[in-house]
This record gives sequence, C-alpha cells and structure tokens, in this order.
Amino acid sequence: MEINNYYNQLIMYYEIHRLRDEEGFSIRWIAKHLKMDFRTVKKYLHMSFEEFEQFLENKSERNHLLAPYEDFVKERLGAFPETSAAQMHDWLKERYPDFPAVPVRTVFNFVMWVRQKHNIPKPMCSERQFEEVLALPMGLQAQVDFGKTTLGRSDGGRQKVNFFAMTLSASRMKYLFLQTEPFTAHSAILAHEKAFAFFGGIPKQIVYDQDAVFLVDENIGDLVLVDAFRQYVASRPFKTYFCRKEDPQSKGKIENVVKYIKHNFLFNRTFTNIDVLNREALAWLGRTGNGQVHQKTRKVPKLVWLEERDTLQPYNPIEELAQPANAHKVMKTNVILYSGNTYSVPFGYYKGEETSVRLQEAEGMLLVRDMDGKLIATHKIPEGKGIQVFNTNHRRNNAESLKGVKDKFLTFFGHPMAKAYMEKLSDKYPRYLRDQLSAILRDTERIEHDVVIRALEFCMANNIVSANDFKSVLSGMEPGKTTPQINVPVKMMSSEASVLANSKPARSSIKTYESIFQSCES
Repeated sequence: MEINNYYNQLIMYYEIHRLRDEEGFSIRWIAKHLKMDFRTVKKYLHMSFEEFEQFLENKSERNHLLAPYEDFVKERLGAFPETSAAQMHDWLKERYPDFPAVPVRTVFNFVMWVRQKHNIPKPMCSERQFEEVLALPMGLQAQVDFGKTTLGRSDGGRQKVNFFAMTLSASRMKYLFLQTEPFTAHSAILAHEKAFAFFGGIPKQIVYDQDAVFLVDENIGDLVLVDAFRQYVASRPFKTYFCRKEDPQSKGKIENVVKYIKHNFLFNRTFTNIDVLNREALAWLGRTGNGQVHQKTRKVPKLVWLEERDTLQPYNPIEELAQPANAHKVMKTNVILYSGNTYSVPFGYYKGEETSVRLQEAEGMLLVRDMDGKLIATHKIPEGKGIQVFNTNHRRNNAESLKGVKDKFLTFFGHPMAKAYMEKLSDKYPRYLRDQLSAILRDTERIEHDVVIRALEFCMANNIVSANDFKSVLSGMEPGKTTPQINVPVKMMSSEASVLANSKPARSSIKTYESIFQSCES
C-alpha cells in the first residue's frame, strides 16, 4: 500500500472515531460528512486500532491482485459515480474474459479502495425495505413483473426499453426478455412461454401485480382477466395469484429482480438493437444474474435450479400462438386509445365491456371500423403523443346540428349584438356551445322580445357570459315588462259549490255568551 494512502486511511479512521466518540454524531451523519458508505463507517467504529492495521495490510494484498484493473474501475466510476460494486464486477467480467474468480467481497473492497484513493464518493440514496418472508418449497411459485427504462443509443439518441422478468421463488433462477414496444397480453404470453422453456418447466403458481396487461377490472376482489390471458391461463397448469398494489410482502422477490436488472444489467448500457440486447441479457443471466451467489440465500441460483427443475410441472411448447385480431376496446366514454393518443367514436357506440372496433392506418388517417368491417369514423393521425382527437359529431347524440342552433339563435334575436354574444359563449364554453344556445332559446321563448333584447344588451355591457346568468338577468327585469300577459281561462264552479260559496254562517247573540259566563261564576 502506498505510504500516502496508508496514512490517509489512518487519518480517516481517527476522524471517524473522533466524530462518534467525542462529538457524538450519528453514523449516517458521519458517512455523509466524510462522503463514505455508512456501512464502512460502522465497520471502522467496531475495529480496534490493531484490527484496522491488519485490515489495511490484508486489503493491500487483495488490491494488488486486482491492481491491473484500477484504471478501468477509475474511468467507469468517474463517468458513473453511482455504480454499485456488483455492477462493476459484472462490467469487469464482461470486459475481461480472463478476469480472476475472486469473491464478490474482494471486488467490493477494491471498488471502495479506488473510490477513496481517487476521491469518487458514491451518491447517497435511500433503499426500499422489505419484510422477511418464509422460504417456499421448490417448484411451487414464480413471480412476474414488468419494468422499463431508457438507454443511450449507439447513434447518440435515446431508446425506451420494456422488459418482462420472471423468477423462481425457491432457487431465485431468473429470466429476462426485452422489447421496445409496451407489453400487451399477447406479447406477455409469448414471454411466459420463453420463460418456461428457459426454466425447463412450469411452476404451480405465479404471482402477479394488478397490471392492466392481465386485468380488465379489479371489481372489489372479483378480478376480471383480459380475454387472451384468461384463455391462456386456462390452457396451462399454473394458478394465478394477483397481489394488492404496492405489496412488497407478496412479490418482493421479483421487485428486487426488477431493481437488480435496472441497476446492474441495464445500467448505462448502450442500445444497438433489441436482438443484440436480448442476447446480452441471456449472457448476463449466465454469468451474473443466475451465476453469482445470491445475497439472501447465499447460493448460486443456477446450481439450486438444477434441483428445482425436477420439481416443476412438465413444459410442452404450444405449437403456435395466433396473433389476436386487430381489435381495440372502446372505452365507456366512447373513445379508443391507440398509439398514445385518444380518438372518438360516435356517441352511444359503447354497449358494454366487450365493445370493440378494428383499426387501420392509411395515408396518415386512422380508419375505425366495426367488427364487421363497416367504416364508422375517420381521423387524421396527429404528430406527437397524448393528443385527443375528436369529431364534433361524436360528442353526443345530436338531434339538431350546431350550425342549425346558431342560425336559430341569430334569427330569434335579430340584433347585431347576438353574434358577438354567441362568440363570447363559444370562447368560454367551446364544448357546450350548443347547450348554452339551446338553454337561452328555451328560456326566452315566452318572454317579450324587447325585454330579451334589453337583457342581451345588459349582459354584453357587463360581460355576463352564461345561459344561467342570462336567465337571471331576464328574471331581474321590471316585472311589468318581463312577465308576459297570458289569458288563462277561469273554470266555473259547479252549482253545489256556488250554493256553498254564497251561503252565510249563522250568527249567535252576545247575550248567549254572557249568560254562560255568569253561570260559571256562580
């Protein structure tokens, strides 16, 4: 070990103990202050000076073995300071086929030594905690989840990548499949088949998250599966278990795998094409994902899998998985989702969860047909994503066109301000203009025309733009001028009722009541 580095390590050791023993700071505060891993600080605090000296000597000997790789590790840490020791170990094995078979801890210590020597601290980050679960019998369970990330392309651009991961819960044997498109029920089924072929069998149960790829609706526990996936599950011998959302106790193993894939295999990897990436994924599974000692089980997954493979249910490949017809679900709001955008269908077309349409792209247009092939809508495909494309005729079941309502409104008022007021309504209520105009016409049809015109002028002068407010202005006009004179015929009473109405009640003399009071007093 270099003399300067040796003394720097000793100074670091004394500083850690001083901050803890004399100043009373917490381990995490010391780690952040000195830009060290909190586990390293904790380990140094538990060492006596003699133990620390021996530790430095042993580390010097181990580091000498990996010294030829110092420049590579320094370069990678300089470019990507958040790199974990496990990721660096995989990079070393990928870059140098003759990399020595050293323990994982040796690589970890060497990476930490390079960090300290060249002052490349690892950024602090919080780690998600998972509750301990009991080990499961072999062949019983697998867990599935999806992930996505963005990789740098070899041409300098960026590429979004989606991946499917499955792990056997007992052996922790993993499978990984990647594609550039978001997963659908059909592509997820294909990934299942690839995983079963990779494992050499099918587990008895598979645990899933409540992902839209598999589920149509949660329905308060009565899960409704996507048709294609429901049919696939019925054809295979495994049972499904859908855990609650964000439930690491049920599927913590696969969540750790997804995080492992992102932070190890995919971390700062360059994208060439999807086939190359999948070949690299299989190579990574062989040397690292399934070839390294698992930190929890302390066993190598692919060695344990040799035993678990015999407990899996037999796997017989499906001859051909037919691509589902180009059918797209219609949402209850009478829209369809396609390639990141929303398109309308005629109002009232939705008839239930099974309502579907067929889509076709042609010369920049999206053709929407019913399941029998009849054209029901045509939309221009916009540039970009997240755009709502609506045909105004689809917004509601129209008994009267918007143009007809506008013409009726202008004709009824016959005033230059009517058009200006209609434009104000259009600016404020672009989606409800027909409703606004129809309401005003309905509220004014029995009102004297000069009162309606005065209400219009008042609303324009005071910037009152609303059908409801227009109605309030009408009702606030002078009663004699706002209330129409309506001749309502009076219904005559029957002869019996007339007799009763004209009859007079009998009248008692006051002397009668005086005699009653006098008798009460006596």
